[in-house]
Amino acid sequence: MANCSISAIASPQTAGVAFPVTFTVKDGGVTVGWNGTLMLDAPPSRSPGQVQVVNGVGTKQVVLDTPGANVVLSAS
Repeated sequence: MANCSISAIASPQTAGVAFPVTFTVKDGGVTVGWNGTLMLDAPPSRSPGQVQVVNGVGTKQVVLDTPGANVVLSAS
């Protein structure tokens, strides 16, 4: 997997309330047909889990359990 882009997330979000996020796997700026699982992280919250990706795209309702400013959502 070359890289993963994450859709824009409106701010602010509320801890404990789900919001939609789309993850797109790209190589050289082009969406690739990758299938697999991305693990999510957003410290200081507990991990929001994982997202299944099919043909390079996955969507998940993400819930963060800890309020905070400048929280960074990452996928690996």
